[in-house]
Amino acid sequence: MDKYFCRGCLEKWQAGEIMNTCPGCLAHKHTGWSIEQLLDVYEPVLRVYPKAFFPRLERTYIARQRMPERVDVISARRWLQSSDVLPGFQQQQEELLSAFESSRTPAQWNLLDPETQLHALHLRYA
Repeated sequence: MDKYFCRGCLEKWQAGEIMNTCPGCLAHKHTGWSIEQLLDVYEPVLRVYPKAFFPRLERTYIARQRMPERVDVISARRWLQSSDVLPGFQQQQEELLSAFESSRTPAQWNLLDPETQLHALHLRYA
């Protein structure tokens, strides 16, 4: 079963609260996430999509990465396809990577999960 945050979660975070009936909110809180961190990672996606999928129920916070001049989308795709992330996260990140390939803008970059961003920074040099 896929796990995701919804716009109801976002509304709670914006009010300075955690949705206590949401397994994702509770798991992230349990692993030490602050409301500011939840907003940093998931708000950009929830402003555009009704759901923001996460890679696993419990995860460590990773800060957003600045968009570099060069991005290795292939490495990010390989990571998504070979890792143990939840299927909804994989599908959403694949779609966001495709959108980023079409429009390499900071706005598209910021829709990518920071974990995906990190894997897109592993550039191969010839």
